[in-house]
Amino acid sequence: MPSYSLQYRSGKSGLIQFLLHTRNRLIRKVKRDLELPWMKQKEIEVLWEILKNRRPENSLEWGCGYSTSYFTGLLKGSFKWTSIEHIEEWAAVVRKKNKGDNVEIRYVPSDVPGAKGEGTFDQYKSYIESPEKGKPYDFILIDGRARKHCAKKAFEMIADDGVVVIHDANRESYLKYMRDIPHQLLLQDYRTKEGGMWIGSKALPLESVIDIEHHKKAWKVQTTISRVVQLRFISDRFRSNKPEKGWKPAD
Repeated sequence: MPSYSLQYRSGKSGLIQFLLHTRNRLIRKVKRDLELPWMKQKEIEVLWEILKNRRPENSLEWGCGYSTSYFTGLLKGSFKWTSIEHIEEWAAVVRKKNKGDNVEIRYVPSDVPGAKGEGTFDQYKSYIESPEKGKPYDFILIDGRARKHCAKKAFEMIADDGVVVIHDANRESYLKYMRDIPHQLLLQDYRTKEGGMWIGSKALPLESVIDIEHHKKAWKVQTTISRVVQLRFISDRFRSNKPEKGWKPAD
């Protein structure tokens, strides 16, 4: 197995990451097609570091989007990136933005027409099993439908020194089959229905591709900031709804 060293480090502090994410949110309100992954900056920084240090030659992504363009832009040489998407119109949009021969946007609809929400294995069996022929993969990003089932399948297809990332790992149901993975890291925050990242590998020590302590600290700082901002917002809402002094209800 090749050796990897932590040559690239994000280095951005928790505060800087928080400010960058806030800036991106404001830009999206004006320019909705800001072509950055639909993730918080702290999550982008984690993936940036993994991709720069692991340098995968064969990657898989369940759920395409602006992340496809952004993350493939970090890779050099003769890499291959396959994205599996269940919405035909969206697959077409992303395909137009990724015209290189090394990026494939593959439309795989649900096996049950009209399937909504997260989806079950039976509803997305073809979607889950479609990447089988392309294995082994060096890197897999799970950010689409039926994630817990995709995660289970990922470890049947990932190379021993490959890395699997599950986005929105604050939803712990996504981690149902991940308990026994030898090398793993879970980054969570105050959110419950979105966000968070789980990173795992069969044989690769994660500290060789990600500065674990830096990211833990950065996430902790941002969770603290977010909670303070939320409390301030709730406090302001409470004060704005509080009756003025001397006010009395009508008879």
